[in-house]
Amino acid sequence: MDSINDLSANYLQKAFTSSATENVVTSPLSLASLLYLLWVGARGSTQSSIGSTLKINPNLSEERNRIEFTPIFEKLNSDPLLKSASKIFLNKEFNVTEPFDHLVEILNFNNVQEVTNSVNSWIESFTNGKIKKLIDESLIKPDTVMVLLNALYFKGLWKNPFTYTKEDDFVNIDGSQRRIMFMNVIFRYRHTYLRELQAQVLELPYQNSDIVMLICLPNDPKGIFNLLKNLPSVQRTILTTKLDEKYLSATLPRFKIETALNLNGILKELGMGQAFADNADFSNLLKPGNGPAKVSAIVQKTFVEVDEKGTESAGGSGALIIPRMSLEDFNSYRQSFF
Repeated sequence: MDSINDLSANYLQKAFTSSATENVVTSPLSLASLLYLLWVGARGSTQSSIGSTLKINPNLSEERNRIEFTPIFEKLNSDPLLKSASKIFLNKEFNVTEPFDHLVEILNFNNVQEVTNSVNSWIESFTNGKIKKLIDESLIKPDTVMVLLNALYFKGLWKNPFTYTKEDDFVNIDGSQRRIMFMNVIFRYRHTYLRELQAQVLELPYQNSDIVMLICLPNDPKGIFNLLKNLPSVQRTILTTKLDEKYLSATLPRFKIETALNLNGILKELGMGQAFADNADFSNLLKPGNGPAKVSAIVQKTFVEVDEKGTESAGGSGALIIPRMSLEDFNSYRQSFF
């Protein structure tokens, strides 16, 4: 799990920086599942660059790393409240290698709208309608090789539901205030104060699950910036600190957040640029004779809603694979001269 935790911290840090004035929610587990598929399908320096982003141990063999990673996804998928699945929508002109056959649905990519609808319908159905239109039609072309997808859905009820709700002032990062609904409950929770972070940490458990929500609340309203600036070390501190069980009054905002991100820039910053390059190598993904390919775009949409009863969240991640020499567009929909 350490590798996914590290990816989670690095990813959220970059995502927040790119949307610093807005609430941001991400799904590192969905992204990790997608990147793992790409890592398995890559070779050479392309595989190494994806592996560095995933924090895969470069000193272990590919087979050994697969053995290390597989139980992580199996354990997470065994939780009764969480489900995850991957899918490949493949252009009928191409063929994948045997390890990916079970994920494939073949489509005619000459009908771009039909492909877009199929991709988005699968994600929307799996996430109980929470992730809509993950892939924009403009990202798909007739020569697109495939769209790789991962979808994740979670719905859990609090072990201790919130019992009282009232409207009150929420303090924004800029110091301004707005009226929102707050939930309150008095119960026995695991909690601690981390002096080195100048922040409190609260654990909220769900019914019938090992999954918990961890909330980090800085003393200073602007302290969130310092926490995010050092998020990888902050997250490690939170995850390794012993929490004390105590009775306390917990007050949280009731909220719903949706975020859509194009991850090309973020993933290149995290060391994965080779996967997008013209000399990318995905020959473990495509059979010989299919021609060289590269990643053109990786996108993610995430949803989370927290209320008095519990949490509902969903994530959809998609990677588009194109030939290394893909079609370019020349669309004269505006004035030109000749």
